[in-house]
Amino acid sequence: MEIKALYLLALATLPLLSLASFCGESAVPFSFEALPNGQPVLGCARPTCFGWQSDGLPAGSPSSFYRVNRKPDGYFRKSADSPRAIPASDAKNFKSQTAQCATTFESEQCPSETQWVGGFGPVLNASELPLAVQCCEYEPLKLSEDRGVAVVNSGQIVIGGEVLNNGRQYAFDYISDVVKHTAPDGK
Repeated sequence: MEIKALYLLALATLPLLSLASFCGESAVPFSFEALPNGQPVLGCARPTCFGWQSDGLPAGSPSSFYRVNRKPDGYFRKSADSPRAIPASDAKNFKSQTAQCATTFESEQCPSETQWVGGFGPVLNASELPLAVQCCEYEPLKLSEDRGVAVVNSGQIVIGGEVLNNGRQYAFDYISDVVKHTAPDGK
């Protein structure tokens, strides 16, 4: 009896996980938008310094997004640049940079200095229901610098991404956390 109940519970949660949207272990959230109805939209990208294998191919699982009320709740920005394959003599020392993402979307935020928001669980009514987020852990983030907090109201977007100096990327502004605040009028 217990095995059947557990099996039914697993089947009941499977659609939620399959409909969830996320950047994947080899992409970084660089933009966040709140649509006029409050629905969150996460923009993901793969910078040249993260998410690649030694052969120049993407590492980790691919991004996946869902449509809520016929609107996408995320997107993957294709990179203009992809890294070159590393010579075989150097490839043995190469370590692919990827994040470790939670398998569930149970958190309401990702507060650790070594985390970012990797995705959102599907929400049909974003203005009334809490956010369900997936947190991704990437230990080198502890060396990053906090560049501030942006308040994003319905209908607004904040965009980060590559930071360049003389045409060379030296940093990447990412979305580390999203905290939902609801006004007394429910908006």
